[in-house]
Amino acid sequence: MIMRLQSRLNDRRYDLIFKPKMYSDSKSMSELFRKILGEGSPPKKLVVLDISPIPFDVRNSVISLILRLVFDFSYWHRRAKEIQYPIFVACDEAHIYLNNDPSASAARLAAERIAKEGRKYGVGLMVISQRPKDLSSTILSQCNTFVCMRLTNPDDQSYVKNLLPDSIKGIVDMFASLRRGECIILGESVMMPTRVRIDKPNPTPNSNDVSFIKLWKEKDEIDLDTVIDEWRRQGVKN
Repeated sequence: MIMRLQSRLNDRRYDLIFKPKMYSDSKSMSELFRKILGEGSPPKKLVVLDISPIPFDVRNSVISLILRLVFDFSYWHRRAKEIQYPIFVACDEAHIYLNNDPSASAARLAAERIAKEGRKYGVGLMVISQRPKDLSSTILSQCNTFVCMRLTNPDDQSYVKNLLPDSIKGIVDMFASLRRGECIILGESVMMPTRVRIDKPNPTPNSNDVSFIKLWKEKDEIDLDTVIDEWRRQGVKN
């Protein structure tokens, strides 16, 4: 037990819990919210919070804390200023931390609260996932608009079908035939189900599939020492 505690204390990935550097007291809360809400100088319309470096065993707790802070800020902003402060939260890869697994209960409950009550205080929620069947049914039941891309898994198709009105359930059969970049938009944001093709982003995100054959053919001697050093230091060279 002592060795496990020491390993956590010495692991730099847990510094955000045991050794916070920038936001370590209540006075820094205002500056933290300015960054989260994009109200710095210059102001930002889009803020990306990268939680991938956070250890898996505390990631759900961190996500839960962020979601609760956003909701509570909007709640108290309305009470203090008598006007809503609009915030739209987009949760990518949501099936990882907004599922029905007991280990994800903290993040799921925080997101469910936003889904059920957030509209009154100006907080919106977007859940992005390739596996809708694994998502919380409470969250999906509160969604007004669905942007459905290619779905080939029968369980996922059936799950989405049960969320739709009876008059448009037949459109689910088209999900498997959608091409890359195509989607069907359903819900309150459109007058009728609409099939659209989305323009490619510029710059293109670095999210393409790895070409294993190409990399194996060009394989050089692996630099294990550099990789392990960066892993231990939790730092990436520019």
